[in-house]
Amino acid sequence: MFMAAGLIYVALGHDRIADLAGVARAMPVTVTTFVVSGVALMGVVPSGAYLAKKLLLDAADQSGQWWWTIVLQGGAVFTAGYVVLFLVSVMRRPAEPLVPAKRVARSSELAALSLSLMSLLLALAALGPVSGDLVSNPLAPKEIGTTLLVLLGGALLAFTLARQPLAGPAGTGAATASASIRRLLSPIGSAFEGTDSYVRRWPSASIGLVTLAVLFGWLLVHGSGG
Repeated sequence: MFMAAGLIYVALGHDRIADLAGVARAMPVTVTTFVVSGVALMGVVPSGAYLAKKLLLDAADQSGQWWWTIVLQGGAVFTAGYVVLFLVSVMRRPAEPLVPAKRVARSSELAALSLSLMSLLLALAALGPVSGDLVSNPLAPKEIGTTLLVLLGGALLAFTLARQPLAGPAGTGAATASASIRRLLSPIGSAFEGTDSYVRRWPSASIGLVTLAVLFGWLLVHGSGG
């Protein structure tokens, strides 16, 4: 995904999602790479990350730590929302013909696509090398249903929180409702943005890492002692 985003940045000179109209027609291979990588990052069927996510969900369920299910599935929904937002933006018809500032090499596009496809094919390990007792069949109706719910949640999130209406003219009722929700959630977003900016500073980041190291060390000692 990062390679695809980098190729788009090189071609256009920016990575603003709102200004990516027409990219799907101009860079279909790169857009395909981004979407396939997004599916892998969600941890849904079919993707290699699905296997790791499934193991974590099973461990959380067996240990009674149900809140990890909310964290993992919530992260997948947010990722799906980002991918849907990107996909809708790049498939829009641009107001003027899109002319890339720089043409990226086809070999670079194919290299990124190859990596994303390999991550996709890793999910097939659940049908063969990986024990069926360890990971269930990713093509089972339950797993596919979970995947569809994640994608639906991501789509709703994207259409609700997008800065610009993703469907229909700006004056429609849906767009008005979306704008109202965005105004309601704007203070929360600003707070998260400010917190993120603070956490990424070297002093606060260093303190955070040291704190986590101490916490993990205490948990290891406490766990082994119990």
